[in-house]
Amino acid sequence: MSTQSSNAQPSPLKVLLIEDHAVVRQGVHMLLEREGEFVVSREAATLPEALAPGDDPDIVLTDLILAATQGRELIEALRHRYPITPILVLSMMDSPVEVRAALSAGANGYLLKESAADELIEAMRRVARGEGYLQPSLGAAIASQSGLRNPAGFAIALTDRELDVLRLLVLGYTNKQVAHSLGISTRTVEANRAALLRTVGVTSRAELIRFALDAGLVRLSQME
Repeated sequence: MSTQSSNAQPSPLKVLLIEDHAVVRQGVHMLLEREGEFVVSREAATLPEALAPGDDPDIVLTDLILAATQGRELIEALRHRYPITPILVLSMMDSPVEVRAALSAGANGYLLKESAADELIEAMRRVARGEGYLQPSLGAAIASQSGLRNPAGFAIALTDRELDVLRLLVLGYTNKQVAHSLGISTRTVEANRAALLRTVGVTSRAELIRFALDAGLVRLSQME
């Protein structure tokens, strides 16, 4: 009787790739399947094709503009069709208004087509794990435009670990205390702190506190 090897590789994640430019679609398809982590199980050039009956994918990777549909309307339609499937936007549109609209409509992540291949793969991995992803430059642009008054829309860009680190830092913990509390190394805390500042688009602890309060991640009563 044969047994499955404990070293067996997990099955690649099925991707629905939505892109109306054939050359771009073919390039992204090849990129995603290069390492064997993902397999493009379906392609779509229009929203009706993307919404057609069939097996649900593990991840939806979509442009934000199709021939007859774009922006919030597109994401809302995809979210209705795939209520629990992570949706990652890959677009040329870098307007903070469009980014916020896509995230609030149900997208789990957003990055630009100018991104490096490695960043796309990392974004795919993160949304597949149930995390969010927002290209750091977009997070900074949104923060700058909004004055951090409405950061909840892109707090999705933070991993669970980064959120844990953020909350403790805001409560006044030192890097060493954060590390002890979370059972991680000080170096890991420092890396997460740097990623937080970069993603949120701030440079100081005071600005980080403001972000956390405005996003509802901590309350003033917790800081007293």
